[in-house]
Amino acid sequence: QVAEAEAGGALIKVVGKDEVYRVASPALERFSQGAQHFLNRKLLNMDDRNSLDLVQFSSKTQKIILQQDLSNHFWKVLEPTHLDLDLREIFFMVNTLLSMEYSAELTAEMDIGEPLFSIILRSLNGDVEQVSIHKIAENTFVATISNEKGVFEVSFRELEIIAKGFGQVNSLK
Repeated sequence: QVAEAEAGGALIKVVGKDEVYRVASPALERFSQGAQHFLNRKLLNMDDRNSLDLVQFSSKTQKIILQQDLSNHFWKVLEPTHLDLDLREIFFMVNTLLSMEYSAELTAEMDIGEPLFSIILRSLNGDVEQVSIHKIAENTFVATISNEKGVFEVSFRELEIIAKGFGQVNSLK
């Protein structure tokens, strides 16, 4: 219940409580736009890169496995052994994967075809999550997550960072 509007916000009183709260305009605007702005849109449950053990990229033509060296938190390529990746791009890729959010949840019944690639993340305690990336239109991509029923629209820009970390920029075509 809005007790009193004021410049830059309002005073809010919760029904059944005596307290009155000052709420800034930006927060009020978010409330007025509905609950979707308060949903957790994080794609993966894992969020601590220091607890990651292994990241695996798989496409029809390539399989890349990276493992974190716990002594220095650098990543090394386990497979294929001859592959040389930019360590900085790997860090960007891992951070992007762990912080990636979806922009929309789409109907799970839609035909999304085969994935362009999949990424498996394994934590040090053995938890595993898999995200599969599908192209549904030019520069429009969706993700499916292991143990989730949804289809989630994801950012092309973030996918570019992820593909670049694996040296697979062309995998989004």
